[in-house]
Amino acid sequence: MSERIIYQYGKFDFFKRLIFTLKVNVRLKDCNNIETYLLSNNYLKTLDNKLNLIISDEFSNKIGNSYFLYKGYTPDGSLTYLEKYTIIEGKIEKHIDVLNLDIIVIDIYEKNVCLHSYSKDDHYITGYLIKEETNSRKNKTLIFSNQRIKLNIKNIYKFDVFHDVDDFINKFYV
Repeated sequence: MSERIIYQYGKFDFFKRLIFTLKVNVRLKDCNNIETYLLSNNYLKTLDNKLNLIISDEFSNKIGNSYFLYKGYTPDGSLTYLEKYTIIEGKIEKHIDVLNLDIIVIDIYEKNVCLHSYSKDDHYITGYLIKEETNSRKNKTLIFSNQRIKLNIKNIYKFDVFHDVDDFINKFYV
C-alpha cells in the first residue's frame, strides 16, 4: 500500500516500539506455554489450526489480554468449534465468553486491512491496525495493535463489519 492511502497518526518512537514488542513477546510466550500444556494433555493435536491472539489497549502501550485459540478436526474430517484458552492468575483456563470488539475488514486495492476500535465519518475510517504474522500454515498470530491509521473512504472497494472477535476469526483465519 502506498503512503497516500494510509496516514499514520503518531510516529512511534524507538523505545515505545521496543517496549511494545517486548510485551508482545511475553504474551506470545504465554500462548506457547498454553499450547505446550494442551499438547501434553492431548487436548490439542499437531495438525489442528492454531492462532495466538494478542489484544492491546488502544489508548496506551499496554497489552490487554492474550489468548490461544484452536480448531481441531473430528474423526470424519470436519472442523470442531473454536476453543479459546488464556492464563488467569497463573492458571490456564478455558475462555467461554465471546470477545466483544468492533472490527472492520476493508478491501483496498486487492488487499485487506483490518482495524479494531474504529470510527467512521463521511470521508475517513480511523482505527487501530490488526497485524497478522504467519508462523506456518497451521499457526498464526494476530496482534490487535495500538497503531492508529486513517483511510480515505473513496479508496475503499468494500468493507465487512464484525462485532465480536469470534466471528471475525471464524470467517478469515481458522
